[in-house]
Amino acid sequence: MNNYYEKSWELYKAQTEDFVGDFDYYLNFCKKYKTLDIFAGYGRLTNYLYKNNIDVEAVELEPNFAKYINLPLNKKHICDFLTFSSPFLFERIVAGFNSFCLLRETEEIKIFFKKISSLLTSDGKASLSYYHHDFWEQDSAYSFYCNGEKIYYEPDSDLSGLDNGIGIWIDRYKKDNMNLEFRYPTKIYDGLEQLESYIQESGLFIDSIIKNYGASEPNGWIEFVLGKINDDLI
Repeated sequence: MNNYYEKSWELYKAQTEDFVGDFDYYLNFCKKYKTLDIFAGYGRLTNYLYKNNIDVEAVELEPNFAKYINLPLNKKHICDFLTFSSPFLFERIVAGFNSFCLLRETEEIKIFFKKISSLLTSDGKASLSYYHHDFWEQDSAYSFYCNGEKIYYEPDSDLSGLDNGIGIWIDRYKKDNMNLEFRYPTKIYDGLEQLESYIQESGLFIDSIIKNYGASEPNGWIEFVLGKINDDLI
């Protein structure tokens, strides 16, 4: 898997570290369960769960992010999730912020879901965050501070590849004479059929679909909650 945040990690961290809208959902989902946070970033979610007494481990590829994950070393894994292995199984696996959609190639998507299946206990569940592309254009510009400097942020997107199942999320940052743009090719699941085929092939099933994190109005955020198929029932 590509390291998409190798150059933008500091801006991304400053921009998103105050986002807490999904905390209650994940805390309730993971409470009392051994949890694995994949694509953990700088520990925005991991650190919150750990402070709330969740037995959590984290997998993150970017070392600049991983240094902010406040876990014991034996619970912090700096590697590609697609090659990650563990002697333990997990009762909960979470992937926040649309992160699993950075996987675009068919083979790596298949490996991803098979990896989840292999790491879940028989009655475990995984929750994968998905940001529906119908809401991408509704995001608006705003400002935030990074290292004491005010940064102007402008989101954008390119959905010209929608027929091929690919969208591009665009982050633009401006400060004085600085103009930076980062583009993130993203897998689009316009319907559930293709996603379900990957999931079922891996011995998983969609247990439930949760929308909007309890918000009063639709906001595009979806959680796909996956369960593991019981071999005894096949």
